Amino acid sequence: MRIIVILLTVAAVLFLGWWFVAVWLLDRGLDRSAEALRARGWTVAYETERVGGFPYRFDLRLRDVALSDPAGALAWQTPELRLDALSYRPNRVLAFFAPGQTVTLPRQTIDIVADDLRGDIRVGFAPQVPLTSLTLDSGPLRAASSLGWEISAAEGLAALRLAPDETQQEAPESGVLYDAYAQLDDLALPPVLAERLDPEGALPDRLAEVSLDARLGLDQALDRGMTAWPQVRSIELRGLEVDWGAVTIAGSGDLLLDDAGIPEGELVLRIGGWQQLIDLAEEAGLLTGGSARMVRGAASAMADGDAIEAPITFEGGAMRLGFVPLGPAPRLFVPPGG
Repeated sequence: MRIIVILLTVAAVLFLGWWFVAVWLLDRGLDRSAEALRARGWTVAYETERVGGFPYRFDLRLRDVALSDPAGALAWQTPELRLDALSYRPNRVLAFFAPGQTVTLPRQTIDIVADDLRGDIRVGFAPQVPLTSLTLDSGPLRAASSLGWEISAAEGLAALRLAPDETQQEAPESGVLYDAYAQLDDLALPPVLAERLDPEGALPDRLAEVSLDARLGLDQALDRGMTAWPQVRSIELRGLEVDWGAVTIAGSGDLLLDDAGIPEGELVLRIGGWQQLIDLAEEAGLLTGGSARMVRGAASAMADGDAIEAPITFEGGAMRLGFVPLGPAPRLFVPPGG
């Protein structure tokens, strides 16, 4: 019995000692990571409070956090960020965000206000500390751009996870594959866009659900060795769902992206309520009279009752529905500084 008590006492002392050692390593690692990023041209700023949570957790609070890539094209700021991790599972971090965030993108700044925004971050036990999964979920949220548009949603969810090892050989040009999912519930479109798309109010003023399930091919891994924001090189769209009253959209397909973010490949969309969607596009001026007639004729040939299965081809910087041109292909991801 005495030996058991001694062993338990030694184990407790070692466990408590581990907490203080880990706190020292955490402070040192945070400073070193910030300095390494600064040496590569990143802007990193934050203020810290003393680590708490003894003895079972590590609770770290950061204030006035600012992060910007070397080009100054992509940046993120928040007044406060709380990070919590269990002392016996330090590779999983729970993040609790302040209600306000500011994201800077090329040519615009977006202010985000989100209730109960939190994240679940998991990394691998390796020198480069690779990100293995990231989940963000939020209650009611609103995003307002410096360009004048604004959207809001009742709930939001976004997740990114490193794809299984056996699929990584499919990554383009020695890149890395990640599985991505995003969903917004009760989404309100920017008023200007809603007015343009549906001036008569024929459809609900909010989309019940918008969701996306895809596998993304990035040109580099998400880890501490990043020299810039990774670029998306391929998209395997496994599921796209849009529920807008009488209009529903489901989609899948495969795309490759060039250095400018222009896609090549094909998406297949199954559209319910397609007649109303074409009417709205024509009223909004997105389709001219001649183009609208061609699109309507092509859609009628593909129709199965109130739904059509429409192949959208992206090729040579343009997109088309079957043989009907739809205009220039959009830039799906804008490279930093682009």
